[in-house]
Amino acid sequence: MTGNSVEEEKKTFWTRNFVLVCLSNLLIFAAFQMLLPIMPFYMKANGENPSHTGYVIGIATLAAVLVRPFIGKGLDTLGRRPLFLVGIILFSIAAVSFYFAKSAIWIYMSSIWLGLGWGATTVSLATIASDFVPKQRQGEGMGYFVLSSLLALAFAPGLGLRLAAGTDCIALVFLVSLMFLLLTLALSSAIKLTKKDTSKQASPRFWPTNKSILLPPVAMMTYAFGYGSILSFLSLYGENQHIEHIGWFYVVCYAMAALTRPFAGTWYDKSGYRQVLASGLALSMIGLFLLSYTRSDIMLIAAAISFGLGFGLVQPSLLTLTIEKADHSFRGMANSYFFMGMDLGISISSMVLGGLVDAIGFPWIYRFVSFLMIPLILGVTGIVRFGSANKSYDAD
Repeated sequence: MTGNSVEEEKKTFWTRNFVLVCLSNLLIFAAFQMLLPIMPFYMKANGENPSHTGYVIGIATLAAVLVRPFIGKGLDTLGRRPLFLVGIILFSIAAVSFYFAKSAIWIYMSSIWLGLGWGATTVSLATIASDFVPKQRQGEGMGYFVLSSLLALAFAPGLGLRLAAGTDCIALVFLVSLMFLLLTLALSSAIKLTKKDTSKQASPRFWPTNKSILLPPVAMMTYAFGYGSILSFLSLYGENQHIEHIGWFYVVCYAMAALTRPFAGTWYDKSGYRQVLASGLALSMIGLFLLSYTRSDIMLIAAAISFGLGFGLVQPSLLTLTIEKADHSFRGMANSYFFMGMDLGISISSMVLGGLVDAIGFPWIYRFVSFLMIPLILGVTGIVRFGSANKSYDAD
C-alpha cells in the first residue's frame, strides 16, 4: 500500500464500523423517542393522572444527567464496549419494566432505568463514533452521526402514537422499543473497535485539566434552554395563539436541520467553529423571535426554517468542538459533559419558563430565549472573550 493510499484511508470515515455506529444510534433514538409521546396515554391506562407524565420524563432526565459522568469515566478507563453494553441492558430492563408496571411507584422506578440506559447508550455511541472519524474531518463525520438521531425523530414519535392508537395496544410500543434495542445489540456486536478504543491508560479524573473544554457544554446548556422552550411549550403556544397547524413547526424544523448537517460539517472542517456557530446562533435567534410574533402558518413555517437551519448548525458543531478539545484519554468524559449540558438546559428551561409563562405570556417567553443567543454570538465571534478560552481554541 502506497503512502498516498494510506493517507486517503486515514481521511475517510465512511467505513463499515462508522455506518454500524450510525445505525445503532438511529435505533437507540427511535427506541427512546417512540416512548415519549405515548406516556400520557400509558399513565391513563394504568389508572394514573396523565398530567404526571412530567414526573416520568423528569425522573428519566435526572437519572441520565447523574449517570453520564460515571459512564464517561468508564469509557475512558474500562473501554467503549462494556459501558455501551451496560447501557443496552439498563434500557432493555426499562422497556420490560414499563411493560409489566401496574403502579405509580413501579412506573417511576422504570423511569430511573430508562434514564440510566439512555444516558449510558448516547454518550457511549457518540464517543465510539468520534473514534472512527479522522481529526481533520470531525465536523463532517459527527454531523452525519447526529443526522441519524434526527432521522429517528422524524418517524419514531409517530410510530409510537400509531401503535398506541388504542389503550390495549400501548404495551406493544414497549415491545417494539425492546426489539429496536435487541437489533442495536446485534449491530453493535459487529463493530470492530481499534486498540485505542479499548485503551485503559486514561487518568482517573472527572474534571478536565484544560478548563476550556467545558465551554462548549456550557454553551450547549444555554442554547438548550432556548430549545427547551420549543419542546415544552410549543403546543400550548399554538393553542393560546389559535395556530391550527402548530405541528408543522416540528416537521419543517427537523427537515431543515437534517438538510444542514452534511454541508455544515464540511464548512466546520474548512473554516473552523466561529463562522458555523455564529451563523447557527443568529439563525436560531431569528427563528425564536419570529415565533414570538407568529399568528399564521406562513410565519410559523418561516420561524421553523430559520430555527431548524440554526439548530442543524449549532448542535453538531458544539459536539465536534467538545471532542476536538479533549485528549483521547478524556473523550468519554468530554462527551458526557456535552450531553449533560443539553439535558440540564432543557430541564431548567421547562422549570424556569414554566414559572414565568403566567407572568409574561408565551410570546415574551420566546423573545426572552431569543435574546439569550446574543451573548453566545458575542463569545463565539470573539467580540467578548471569556478568560483565555478563545485564545486556547484558536491556538489548537
